[in-house]
Amino acid sequence: MDVHNVLPASVTKQLGDKIYDKRKNAALEVERLVKQMLARREEGKVVAVISLLRTGFLRHDNANNRKGGLIGLAATAMALSQYLESISGYLSELVPPILACFGDSDSRVRYYACEAMYNVSKVARHDILLYFNEIFDELSKLCADPDPSVKSGAETLDRLIKDIVTEQPCFDVDKFVPLLSERIYAGNPYVRQFLVSWISVLDSVPEIDMLAHLPKYLSGLFKILSDQNPEIRRMCQAVVDEFLHEIKEAADVDFPSMLQILSAYCSSEDFLSKFTAITWVDEFILLAKAEMLPHLATLLAAVLPCLKHVADSEGKRMRQIAVSANNRFMNLVQDTAETELQSVDLQPALQILCGLLQSQSIPTRYAALEWLVMLRTVAPKEMYMQADALTQQLLATMADDSHEVVRLGVQLISAMSVVKNDGSESAFQDSADTFFDRVMVGLLELFKQDSMLLSKGDSAIIRTLCKHLRPHRVYEAFAEIVVSTEDPVFAWTVVQNLNIILLTAAELAALREELKELQGDDIRALFCQLYRCWSHNPIATLSLCLLAQVYDHAADLLLEFGKLDVTMPFLVEVDRLIQLLESPIFTYLRLQLLQPRAYAHLIKCLFGLLMLLPQSSAYNTLKNRLDCIPAISIALGALDQGDSSAELKGNIGLDLPFEELLTHFHEMQQRQASTKDQGTAPGAAVAVMSSSSAAAANTSNNNGGTTPKRTQPQQQQQQPQQGKASDRR
Repeated sequence: MDVHNVLPASVTKQLGDKIYDKRKNAALEVERLVKQMLARREEGKVVAVISLLRTGFLRHDNANNRKGGLIGLAATAMALSQYLESISGYLSELVPPILACFGDSDSRVRYYACEAMYNVSKVARHDILLYFNEIFDELSKLCADPDPSVKSGAETLDRLIKDIVTEQPCFDVDKFVPLLSERIYAGNPYVRQFLVSWISVLDSVPEIDMLAHLPKYLSGLFKILSDQNPEIRRMCQAVVDEFLHEIKEAADVDFPSMLQILSAYCSSEDFLSKFTAITWVDEFILLAKAEMLPHLATLLAAVLPCLKHVADSEGKRMRQIAVSANNRFMNLVQDTAETELQSVDLQPALQILCGLLQSQSIPTRYAALEWLVMLRTVAPKEMYMQADALTQQLLATMADDSHEVVRLGVQLISAMSVVKNDGSESAFQDSADTFFDRVMVGLLELFKQDSMLLSKGDSAIIRTLCKHLRPHRVYEAFAEIVVSTEDPVFAWTVVQNLNIILLTAAELAALREELKELQGDDIRALFCQLYRCWSHNPIATLSLCLLAQVYDHAADLLLEFGKLDVTMPFLVEVDRLIQLLESPIFTYLRLQLLQPRAYAHLIKCLFGLLMLLPQSSAYNTLKNRLDCIPAISIALGALDQGDSSAELKGNIGLDLPFEELLTHFHEMQQRQASTKDQGTAPGAAVAVMSSSSAAAANTSNNNGGTTPKRTQPQQQQQQPQQGKASDRR
């Protein structure tokens, strides 16, 4: 059959006419002729008509012919629908050529293509869904067409297809979702609006399970949340909220796949995307519970950065959600059985936490430390595996601007330095000891680089260490390291501060009591260790002897001071010691002055101090105290004449290597003297640390004492008033 003769010449001519009415009349004639063919069961002629319209019109160079061909195909479909229950057998001939015209260069042709597809779809109904993907793909392009009429025609067709889908959803969802996943990243606002509307419609159909495929296009939805158009954001937010509601009700949800997507958007610059993502994460932790444990690292990286402080109300809302998510997840990990937690690879999470310790946000750094402290309890093995990285990061936190971060960092150091006494962690004893030793060395290196850290926050680092660990262990470790240092100036400064903390901090009250009694080999060994270290600083050494009540050696040591170069830093140290003698720390010592015969060595020592001082307020303070001693001449006479009737008290005559200690003291002072000769005396450190000593003493309890305001030697008569004012502040 010659397809070119299947229609009268007059009809074919009018179908290509430039006047719309003529083309319309020709299309009506085509419809009538096709009906006649169907009535005579001439299906072959019907196919020939369709073939003519496809090849002779839709492929024609003239746009009017293409328009006529589209109208003719629509008319043919209308005729078919009146004689057949279903036109599905003809759709393969009708739909593809119409779809091809959706991309025509002529906007009117594109419009007529929309109109033709509308008419075909209207009569085909659910059968048209066989071509749903193809139609959807073309509509996703036409919805952003620059021609308003084309866009309007596409919207009309879009509404019809949505109605058909809602009536009878028989298209292949598995085939459609990949197309949706590809189109979802479009940047055009019209396309985005089109896509969101379709997701909403499809999700509303009970027979279509869009939730099962959500991980495949969720990222695109969150990207649309950041669109500049408020209406598009509102539409997308409604869809996302509905999905979250469905997730709460669903029995089977792919949480892990979506969690990876949410984690990325938790760091988004767009508020709505970020807020929605952290909200979902919070809900996922509540819903999935143990299923979230393998994704600990992902969750920490997503949630903790959202804890940062913000001033605006929206930021505060986000932080509240982040706090909720963080607390929920931490409680989940804490409540998880140890055997179940062992199956979780914690190393990535620990690496994330170490990295978060460098965050610019104080709440984030603090939260990371909280997690590490908690993980030390529930997963010690994994924590010690990360000990090297932790050491460096924790040492860095010691210089943090936040006292709370420093405090928690020291708490973690303490937790990593000890094991449980019940034997359950005995396998980690060597690791804990090694960690402690490395941290002690690292702390001293840190103090050497930044001497202000020693006094920062009322010596918070050392005091907090002593609060959580045995002060005996902390001071023994510091003394062992400092005594062998090759930097006398640094050693002088460290000893000065360690001594002030020892004498004033409430956390070391128990250690002070032990040193006062010197009962037991351990405490005597510690005294000797401290003495060797303290020998870098003569006045610190003397104060240690006074604390330990070895007054006989203190008196001998004081006589050695006459061989030293009496510098201004030396006199300032003497001044500070006299302040401490007037504080609650040395109440016991002042009461011992009521027994001059029993404590003659002490009295001799104090008078020796008095002789060292120039005329100053410190001199007057000590002199006034000594003037209160009864029968002083009798006491000194008994001492000088070796009166055996005088029962001397204190830790006198102990079997301690005082000769060896005194020799070591001389060696340390020679090193200090050589340093002074080189012009690097530790005098500058006095000014740096003087405020620390005053602060430390003023904040201690009765066991620690309260130090009076510092006074300067009389040689500084022009400066002391300024110094006193500084101390008062």
